[in-house]
Amino acid sequence: MIAWSTVESAIHAWIVEGTGLDASQVIWANQDDQSPDGDYASITVTATPTGNGGWNIYEDNIGGGSGEELTETHYRMWELSVEVQLFGGSHRGTTSASARLTRCVGASRLTVRHESMRAAGWVPARFDPIQNASAPAGGSIFEPRAILTAYGYTSGSMSGTATYIEFVDATNEVADPDSTFTLDLINEVVT
Repeated sequence: MIAWSTVESAIHAWIVEGTGLDASQVIWANQDDQSPDGDYASITVTATPTGNGGWNIYEDNIGGGSGEELTETHYRMWELSVEVQLFGGSHRGTTSASARLTRCVGASRLTVRHESMRAAGWVPARFDPIQNASAPAGGSIFEPRAILTAYGYTSGSMSGTATYIEFVDATNEVADPDSTFTLDLINEVVT
């Protein structure tokens, strides 16, 4: 099972390396805190389930009490989109927000970084074009800012306990307000 904190740490380390910012200047978006002073990057992660409903694996829960004889684990693939907004830097050149995010794309392909992200459970598979919001508009110059969105896949799982059905008592008639159905049941006792 993938530990979410490990994935977050790998994403954070990747953005720190790629942007060249201090780790304290790379934050998670929507925190109940002020943005750092100076240049900083803000990370947002969105998880979207992919494909069908996933798959289940059932295992005997040795030592489980009554009602907990089985462990059921549900697995599913998720697409994680990681959006990084970089605020600050110059409007152009190697210290611009868009140049720093371009280096993030390259850093994700460095062998050491790629392997550490793979070990954590998520690697960016594709990128949207970097959006450069630093350009002057109508004579106004806004704070230098650029946005990078990366997409990759990870698996997630959730586990719970279940039980074997030991005994079912059924009759051979099913009543419906409009009619009655008779079922042929095989009477078999399993011990």
